[in-house]
Amino acid sequence: MDSRVVRYVYASLTTPNSTYDYDLDTGRTTLLKRETVLGEFDPANYVTEYVRAPARDGEQIPVALVYRRGRARDGTAPLLQLRLRAYGLSSDPYFSSWRLSLLDRGFVFAIAQVRGRAGTRPTLV
Repeated sequence: MDSRVVRYVYASLTTPNSTYDYDLDTGRTTLLKRETVLGEFDPANYVTEYVRAPARDGEQIPVALVYRRGRARDGTAPLLQLRLRAYGLSSDPYFSSWRLSLLDRGFVFAIAQVRGRAGTRPTLV
């Protein structure tokens, strides 16, 4: 309770699990450890966006996108789409080194947070 340092873990679609210390007195953040990614991985080479896609019923579905920086978002790229936890349950988008190979070859990776109720079938357009 008397510590002036807070430890936390951060991750995103472009950043592997990273453990930090944050000093409350100085405001300084220190990276302690980052999950190892083989190869020449640089998170700055990738872009994450959060967009909304319209469903057939007009509702807007949140979608997390990640792709290689410089990739045009003009609809011509191959897409790998996952849906996470429908029917009232959701999951945060996460980093995964296996998808880097796809991103480096021009894929866009999307995670749709579909919604729904028991007995209904969520749909994406």
